[in-house]
Amino acid sequence: MTALPRRTLLAYAALSLTCAFVPLFDLLAFEFAFISTVPLTLHMGFVAARGRSFDELARTLGAAVLGLLVPICLNGLRVPNCNWADGFGFFALLPLAGACVAIAAGRTCAALSSGRPATAFIAAWTGAALWGIGAFWWGPAVDAFSPFLGYYPGSLYDEVIALDARLVVSRVEDICVSACAWAWAARAVRLKRLIASFAACAALSLAFKLDVHRPTFSVERALGGESRTPGFRLIYPREWDTHRVEVLNAELAFVSETLNAFFDGPPEGETTVYLYRSAREKKRLMGAGNVRIAKPWQHAVHLHDVEVGDAVLMHELAHVWSTRLNPTFHALSLTPWGLPNMGLIEGVAVAATWDEGALDAHAWTAAMRALDVDTPLPQLLSPTGFLTTASRAAYTQCGSFVRWLKDTRGVDAVATLYRAGALAASDADLLEAWQAFVDSRPLDDNALAQARLRFDRPAIFRKTCAHEVAAVRARAERALARGSLDRAMAHVDIWLGHIPNDLDALLLRLALLFDLERFDEARLLSEVLLKTPGLGIARSAQVRELWADLDAATGAHPTAALAQAYAALRDDAFDRGTMRRLAVKTVAADAGARGTPILALLNGPDALRSERLSALLAAEPPISDDALNWTTRYLLARHAASLGACHRAETRLSALPLAPHWSLGLEAERLRAQCAFSSGRYLEAQAVFERAATTHAARLQAGEVESLNQWSRRAAAFARSLPQR
Repeated sequence: MTALPRRTLLAYAALSLTCAFVPLFDLLAFEFAFISTVPLTLHMGFVAARGRSFDELARTLGAAVLGLLVPICLNGLRVPNCNWADGFGFFALLPLAGACVAIAAGRTCAALSSGRPATAFIAAWTGAALWGIGAFWWGPAVDAFSPFLGYYPGSLYDEVIALDARLVVSRVEDICVSACAWAWAARAVRLKRLIASFAACAALSLAFKLDVHRPTFSVERALGGESRTPGFRLIYPREWDTHRVEVLNAELAFVSETLNAFFDGPPEGETTVYLYRSAREKKRLMGAGNVRIAKPWQHAVHLHDVEVGDAVLMHELAHVWSTRLNPTFHALSLTPWGLPNMGLIEGVAVAATWDEGALDAHAWTAAMRALDVDTPLPQLLSPTGFLTTASRAAYTQCGSFVRWLKDTRGVDAVATLYRAGALAASDADLLEAWQAFVDSRPLDDNALAQARLRFDRPAIFRKTCAHEVAAVRARAERALARGSLDRAMAHVDIWLGHIPNDLDALLLRLALLFDLERFDEARLLSEVLLKTPGLGIARSAQVRELWADLDAATGAHPTAALAQAYAALRDDAFDRGTMRRLAVKTVAADAGARGTPILALLNGPDALRSERLSALLAAEPPISDDALNWTTRYLLARHAASLGACHRAETRLSALPLAPHWSLGLEAERLRAQCAFSSGRYLEAQAVFERAATTHAARLQAGEVESLNQWSRRAAAFARSLPQR
C-alpha cells in the first residue's frame, strides 16, 4: 500500500488540533466541518488542476481526512460531542463532498485551460464564493448553498443547524453539475456525457423545487400578496384578507412615526417588509428560521408571525432607519478593522425600540452591574466582544448606552459614533457619565433576582453542544405543544444527558413530572433543586410554586396553609404574569373545595385545559362580589379574548366589581382596552390604556408604564388612519 503524503497529513492535523482549542469549533459538528472545507477544497482542486493521477488524488484526500478526523475525534474525550452521527454527516456533506466537487472542477479547468489550469481553478473557486456573497447582498437569502463550501447558515442566532433534505440535494446538485462539466470538458464518450447531463438537469430541477436557489422574484411569488403605502412595500401571504393587511399597514405607519421621532426623520426611499406564514417557511425561502432579519442596505426586513404591537417589527425596521446615521452603500457601523460593529448596530435598534420588558434597558443594565455580570462596553464594541457575550445581555447594555447618548447628546452624537464604529480615547467621560446614570437607577432584590435569571445565558461560543442541545430543546417544546408529554420527557432526558445539571432542563423535567402525575418523583426533584447551589431566587420561586401545586394535587396541606403559600409567592413575584397566576391560585385555594376546578385548570397539563375550561364555562357563576366568582368570570373572559370573541369577553369584564388583587384588576383593564382596539374602537382603547397607566403607575416598573403608554399612542394613531368600526 502506498504511504499517505506526510506533509498533507501533518498540515491538516495541525488545523484540527488548532480547532480543538477554539470554542464551538472544538467538536465534530457543523463549524468544524465548515472551516475544514475551505482549505480542503482549495487544496484538492489545485492538485487536480495540475493533472495529478487519481491514485495521488486519493492518497492526498485520504491523508487530509485522516489528519482532520483523528485529532478532533480524540478531542471528544475532552470536549463533549453530543451527536456523532450529525458530526460525521456534516463532515461528509461539507468537506468530503466539497473535495469531490473541487476535484471535478480542477479536472475541468485542466481540460479547458492549456496555460494555467490551477489559476483557472482558483478563479472558479473565488467566483463561486463571490456569487454566494452577491446573493446575500442583493437577494433575500441570508444563508448560502455553495458548490465548494457547501452551506453557510447566515444567522448566528439560529442555533439549530440540521442535516436536512435541502443540504443533501444541494450537494448532489453540486457533484452532478461539476461531474457534467468535467465529462463535457474532457470529451468523455457520448453516453457518459448524456448520463451526466441528465443527472445534472434532474438535480438542478429538484434544487429549484426545494428552494435551494431563491432569487427575490421566487420569494415574492411564494408569498403572493403585495400592497404599497407611503414609505412601505408590504409583501405578505396571498390568502390574508384585506382588513388584516390594512391593520398591518396602520401598524407600519405608527412604527414609522415612532422611529422618525428617534432618528429625526425617515430613511430615503421605500422600505420592503416581507411577512412569512411561519418560521419554517421563512427558513426555506430566505434562510433565517426563528430569527427576524433586516438588510439595511436593501431597505428590507424579513419577519414571521407578526401581530400588531410586536416589538420585533419596530426593532428590525430601526435597522433600516439607521441608514440615516451612515448613508453609505452598506449603511452599517463598521469597526476600524472593517468588520460590522454589532454592538452599535443592535444597540441603536434596541434604543429606538425601547421595549425590554418590565424594566427598561437602563434598569436591566444597572442590575447587571450590581450583580457584576455586565461586560465592559468597550469590549462589547470590539470586533468579537459582542459575539462572545450572551446576546440578551449584549443587546441590553449597548441599547442602554445608545439611548442615553441620544437623550443627553442628541441623534448627531449617535450618528458620529455609529460612523466611527468605535469609542475613542476621548470618550472616557461619556462612559463614566453613562455608568453613573445607570448606577443611580433604583432596584429591589426581586428585580436583581429576575436580572440574574434573564442574563444567565452563555453566548453560543460558550455553550456545550450548542446546536445539538438547541435542536433537542426545540423537539421537546414541540412535543409539549402537541401534548405528547412522554415524548417531551424523552427529549428532556436526552438534553440532561448532554448537560446533566442544566437548570432549565431540570425545571422543565419537574413540570413534566407534575403533568404526568408522577408526584413522588416531582417532590424528590423539587427537594434536590431547592438545595442546588446557584438556583437563585427566581428559579427557587418556580420550584416552590410547583411544591405548592403538588400539595394542592395530593391534598398534603390544609387549604388555608396552601392559600398562604401561594399568597407569599404572589407578593414576592416580579413578573406580572406570574403574579396574576399566583393571585388566582390564592383565591382558588382560599375557597376550599369550590376552588378545586380552577386549581386543576391552572395546574393541569395543556391537553386537559380545553376540557376543564368547558366544565368551568358550563358552571359559570353569577355576578357577585365573591372573590372566586370574580376570578372564574375573569378567567373565562381571558379565554374568550384569546379566541377573538371580544364581545363575550367584554360582557364578562364590564360586569366585574372590584378585583381581589390589583394585578388582576390591571389585567382586566388591559383586556378591555385590547378588546376595544381589536374591535376598531381606537379612541376608547386609547382612554382605557391611558387610565391603566395612570392608575397603576406607582405599582408598575418603568417598562410596563411605557408599554401601556405606547399602546395608547398606537390606538390614537390607528384612530387617525383607520375608520372606526
